[in-house]
Amino acid sequence: MYDFIDKYILQSKKSLKYIIKYLDDNIIYSEQNLWTSNEELIKIIDEIVDIYYDKYYLYDKNDFSNIDKYIVFNNKINRKLKLNLLSIIDYFINNKKELEIQKKEGTILYLTILMYIAEELYNTNFNNINDNKKLEEKINNIIDNFSHIEYRNEKDLNKLIDNIKEYIEKNNKFYKLINKFNNNESYNNYIKVNKDTNYYKVLYQYDLNELDKYDSRDILNIIKKMNIKSELFKISFDITYIAIFKSLMKGLDIILLIDASKEDINYFIDYKEKNNLNKNILNKIKFVLNYEELNEDYDFINKINDNNIDLFIEIKNSFETDNYNMFMGINRIIVPEEFLSINEKYLEIWKDMGMVIIKKDMDKVLSEKELLGK
Repeated sequence: MYDFIDKYILQSKKSLKYIIKYLDDNIIYSEQNLWTSNEELIKIIDEIVDIYYDKYYLYDKNDFSNIDKYIVFNNKINRKLKLNLLSIIDYFINNKKELEIQKKEGTILYLTILMYIAEELYNTNFNNINDNKKLEEKINNIIDNFSHIEYRNEKDLNKLIDNIKEYIEKNNKFYKLINKFNNNESYNNYIKVNKDTNYYKVLYQYDLNELDKYDSRDILNIIKKMNIKSELFKISFDITYIAIFKSLMKGLDIILLIDASKEDINYFIDYKEKNNLNKNILNKIKFVLNYEELNEDYDFINKINDNNIDLFIEIKNSFETDNYNMFMGINRIIVPEEFLSINEKYLEIWKDMGMVIIKKDMDKVLSEKELLGK
């Protein structure tokens, strides 16, 4: 588990601010601006970018009502543009300038598109854009269909490339780094728990050709003696953490469930207390404990509740129970359909107790690319 994502976000703030400021010198815009000087523009951009990263960047749930409340223009606005626009509206609200929003719609749209262009360039692979013509085409494609905004062709495009290329190359290096975590030898697959939910079970896989040389019983003995299973959990968690980061950047609403032992969960609680992990990412990762391992361990139940761990209990093999309180305060259970039919007499009681019952209806196994989209 790493804090380098928070460091990346901090670096991205600085990079995006710089690219926006530099792009402004290379765009023609005909409407009245929000600023009267370059210094004022820098201050406005600094505040808007901070709002964007702190409030909207890794949040999967956003309220877009402020757009309809303050803005009347009807351009084609995708989700990323809406988040840019909300950041700008928040800037006005924070500075008690709400009454100016509708008067400045044109320049607000300009700033929205400017942020969007900067983000798109920031995430560009410059290996495919190595000359002025391709860069100009890239920018024009991004701002196409937006009125009053035009690329300033007479500006020195070589200088534009040189001034922003360093930031873009750093961004590309970061993505190369996080993509190394999910490779051909160590990777997560994912399977949807139920077609009516956004829960996906994490299936950690590792393919090491060298293991084929050994007897499978010897491998199992080694795994048991060296406690390798716990180490594999940590590797899988790291991959899951990064997968959620990618999903939030894409605006996907998914929750990943990791099989964990009590030992794994205790390790995570201790690790979380000592390290700075992103709360927005952690909110989308849940642990699944086999019911048989729970074993009426009230001390453990109290510990996970005290540490706000959202735990799921899974029933792997169906059986009939005469104990309606068998889950001891854990309110999310994953069960096979047969378990529900065998214990139908307790279903209403469990629902009244506030339990969320998720029927296992697992389907196709997905790779990370299939889960997140290309």
